[in-house]
Amino acid sequence: MAVQSGLLDALPMPEVAKFRLGLRQAIDTGAAASVHQIQTQGTLDALGEAGLSEVLATYAATIVAAKPATTTKSASRSVSPMSPYASTAFASLAR
Repeated sequence: MAVQSGLLDALPMPEVAKFRLGLRQAIDTGAAASVHQIQTQGTLDALGEAGLSEVLATYAATIVAAKPATTTKSASRSVSPMSPYASTAFASLAR
């Protein structure tokens, strides 16, 4: 439903994975009546579909809002930890 309605179009692929991780909890807590209707009747009426769509849209908006800011190339560089050999060499220089 979220894919078909275009809710995930604004999300980059890594964020879609994040969306999927919290989807069950978002639906269980925000659309419990819709989930119950699907489980007991096997269908979803217009009211249940509207409620579920609203929960999905709200949840998708939280993922978009939480998207981390992009960093510049120089700011995103990480320093790799020193190898054991390098730390031994530096320790001998310090003596």
